[in-house]
Amino acid sequence: MVVLITQVNSLAQTYPQLMNQLRDCGYSQEEMERVREVFELALRFSDGIYRASGVPLVQHLIRTASILIVEKQSLKIVIVGLLHAAFVLSRFESSLRSTGTRRQRLGLERIGEEGIIRTLQDYESIGWYSEEELNEHLHQIHTYSDSLRSVLVIRLANELEDRLDHASDYDASDTEAERSVRRLEKYVALAEQLDLDFLVENFKLILDQSRELSVPDSLTRPYFRGYEMPEKRMWRKSGIRILAKSILSWIKKYSPI
Repeated sequence: MVVLITQVNSLAQTYPQLMNQLRDCGYSQEEMERVREVFELALRFSDGIYRASGVPLVQHLIRTASILIVEKQSLKIVIVGLLHAAFVLSRFESSLRSTGTRRQRLGLERIGEEGIIRTLQDYESIGWYSEEELNEHLHQIHTYSDSLRSVLVIRLANELEDRLDHASDYDASDTEAERSVRRLEKYVALAEQLDLDFLVENFKLILDQSRELSVPDSLTRPYFRGYEMPEKRMWRKSGIRILAKSILSWIKKYSPI
């Protein structure tokens, strides 16, 4: 059990930690450079978005990818894990962002890995949120293609990341403890069928701890799902400074010198 806790605490939550993990796991410099490019894209589309628990979305994306590295998934699946929220930005609370735009697709296609966009689309469209859908996966998983099984692996990594540090206990996403336990039990069963040892052991650990931990309502946040930081912020951008920067940028771009 001590080893398990150490592994969880060593999961990457920042860009430097992710790079260090890739290096320690034997990834080549070329592969690390590709992940760096993907990180820059993920950082841009996740700016200002948070999980319901208050965790910045980019941190969630990094640790999801880190879990996939621990589970020895392919580089393509690690990349999809780092981008898995790309097509669902419009679903975040207070979100003003659109998804599936030409600009987004060009950004994703620039990564150069054939099948990444398709896997992201499958991640978004696969049935997942009802107990009936989870039961169907449990009964049909032996018939699934490798690509569909990989989508389930990313889904499970996402669910585990959301529950590490008991994060989901600090939001309003699932107040029915019994339902949450049933879902965790199904995640364990799915992870076992997919031979995902790290996920199995940590879901089991979370199951055991969920029966012991009770978070007071006064400490939970009011969000049911991820959200975008509202436009009305404590520190506002200076309109004059923005205009001045725009003018300087235009001068640099079009100056003949």
